[in-house]
Amino acid sequence: MGLLLVACNVGQGSGSADPTVSNGNPNNNSATPTTAKTDAAPTLSQYPTSTVKPFSSADLPKGQIYLGSYVKFGDPGKVYMMSTETGQLQELVDLPPDYQSITLSPDAQMIAFSDYIHDTSNPSAQEFESVGIMSLDKSGLRYLTHDVADELAPAWSPDGKSVAFISNRVLGLDIYIVDIATGHLVPVTLDFQNKLAFNEQCLSWSPDGKRIAFSATDTFQQNPPSHIYVINIDGSNRVDLTPNLDVKQACPAWSPNGLRIAFSGNYDDKMYIVNDDGTNLVSLSYDNASSMLHPIWSPDGKYITYSSDKDGHYNIYVTDENGYNFLQLTHNSFDTIPLLWLPKK
Repeated sequence: MGLLLVACNVGQGSGSADPTVSNGNPNNNSATPTTAKTDAAPTLSQYPTSTVKPFSSADLPKGQIYLGSYVKFGDPGKVYMMSTETGQLQELVDLPPDYQSITLSPDAQMIAFSDYIHDTSNPSAQEFESVGIMSLDKSGLRYLTHDVADELAPAWSPDGKSVAFISNRVLGLDIYIVDIATGHLVPVTLDFQNKLAFNEQCLSWSPDGKRIAFSATDTFQQNPPSHIYVINIDGSNRVDLTPNLDVKQACPAWSPNGLRIAFSGNYDDKMYIVNDDGTNLVSLSYDNASSMLHPIWSPDGKYITYSSDKDGHYNIYVTDENGYNFLQLTHNSFDTIPLLWLPKK
């Protein structure tokens, strides 16, 4: 289907010159990435049925789930807020076409996005994607990157002070982190000998801000599956958490306590959870859903919301952490994905 969360080009911001790249860790990824820290290869399991406890919307943590429209490239995008108590859906901002990979800051006050910047002085010039930010009311638009490269998939740090993103500014695709206040840019995965091809353009910070989870493919293999990796933000200790799960994996999401990571099995319509050290790999897909995309944890870590086209449109569902119970939260005739789940203030 090739769907992307997109929004608009509201004009180029007045950002400063392209941030200077520092070398970061001098030992950045110099060694071959390790596999999960287990005595044996992790095996796929399911939670026992004895753990099943039915739930309803009344059991969900009180708060707000923020949603983004899930549309084809070039279509307008929107951001919504839904109350878990009433189910009421409120449109927060309407964004014209061109923005992609929209994400919300941890306090839901800012938007990060990637956008093709147009050089109006040279219409024939090649366009490159840059990472920008702005307030939810569309004010304060500025671009954090201005390199002659594609820079996409922004992800906010837990403290809201930095944004991680993927860029091909050197060779291939790598992860970078930019400080929002200073523009200081640091590479996380400048890795020439063990190059990874990033999949699905999804990054997720650990709640303590010390690690990033991502999906990537080892390009030295022939037709390889993508795996879920974690890496320290200084580029050290890159670990493959799912070395033996033979499906394409995407969109990791860290649990609030930092101990588990949920992710989608792209093309196999499943969702999985794995511990942050690669142990206890579990499948949560028991309802034969058509797809289970973009998992987002509840603030208490007991539920996971996701997008599925089970009813013909990408609507929002929620499952418990064991994966046996599923609840449809939206019944829209348009497509949405979850962006953020915040507790009630």
